[in-house]
Amino acid sequence: MDLNELTALLSNTPCLRHLSAMLWHRTNFELKSPCNIMTDLTYMSLRLCSNIPFDNLQKFFINHCPFVEVLHISTYERNINANEWKQLMSLSLPNLRVFNIQFLVYFTNQPPQKNDIEQKIKLFNSSFWTERQWLFEYEISMTIDNFKIIIYSTKSFGRTKYKICDESHGLIDINHLKSVDHIKISSKKAINQYMYHFPYATKLTLGHTLSITSSAMIINEIIGILRLKQIEVLAIEYAYLCPVIMCELLDFMPNIHTLTFHSMSFRENNTLSIEQNDIFRSISKKHLIKNVTFREYCTLYKLKLILKLFPRLQCIRLDSKLEHIQSILEYLSDKNHLILVCFFRASRCYIGRINKLIKAGSLSYNFKTAYDDRNRTAYVWW
Repeated sequence: MDLNELTALLSNTPCLRHLSAMLWHRTNFELKSPCNIMTDLTYMSLRLCSNIPFDNLQKFFINHCPFVEVLHISTYERNINANEWKQLMSLSLPNLRVFNIQFLVYFTNQPPQKNDIEQKIKLFNSSFWTERQWLFEYEISMTIDNFKIIIYSTKSFGRTKYKICDESHGLIDINHLKSVDHIKISSKKAINQYMYHFPYATKLTLGHTLSITSSAMIINEIIGILRLKQIEVLAIEYAYLCPVIMCELLDFMPNIHTLTFHSMSFRENNTLSIEQNDIFRSISKKHLIKNVTFREYCTLYKLKLILKLFPRLQCIRLDSKLEHIQSILEYLSDKNHLILVCFFRASRCYIGRINKLIKAGSLSYNFKTAYDDRNRTAYVWW
């Protein structure tokens, strides 16, 4: 979406606290009166997918998001401009305390020279950056057809993501591992051989190559490198996940607020026995998960199970077939705790179908809709 579309979405979610978005530049940002100032929005993670003018970003932050405290930016070489980023933060974000930015730089012809990289980093060596300890470093990785440099800031989060797998790529700086925020584990064998600890990690991804047939087996391995009670964001990529095993994993991570999982492996006629399981009931009563992404095709009976497991859910992202849209939204319409539903991998037919149902009176007239062409996502909120 672009800044104008993002502003329209924010106007309908005044209590939003965390935001992650991919931004494109289509038209210049139009400042509309009155401005909706997001007083609760303190965390933002933005991926700038095209060259958005800095004055547009500055107007957006000053007039809509001046209270942001944590800002993560991912962008490309064309946006490496230390003076413009300095101006943006000085004038627009007075409360900013954590700033993490990475620039992706691609070389297709030959490996990058160390001097070329250091020249880019020198742009951020002024007192403005050093006094705030926003220091910049780089790492190099190689793909089939190019070399990629990631220039990243090391303030607070340092190297924010670390992958544990059988084969490690790139350079490892041991001094930064303690400040890693996000761990991805792709191999049980690699965990057994791992000797480092990540005391400040709050995000955990269990990769699709990590077989999760027993919660105890996984927990016993990762408990040595992570403090599980600190985990707030969990993603499970395993394709044949049993709901009961997922509940057993969640029992060790009571402070999760955001969960992503790719499948639930069970039969429809087995739903009742799952709901009556003691660990299922325990998680339903005590867990405070508010954001869920379910990547498998979501049928109504799977959605019902998800909402029974997470009764305090506020936002759900799911993939559903067009013919299931009406039954899903009818079921969700009386769930007062829900605020936002996102249908990803959705064509424009989805939003057209939803709007027709609203006009025909088949759905609540309180529903509002929007569509993101770039990410093929339909949004419904009320």
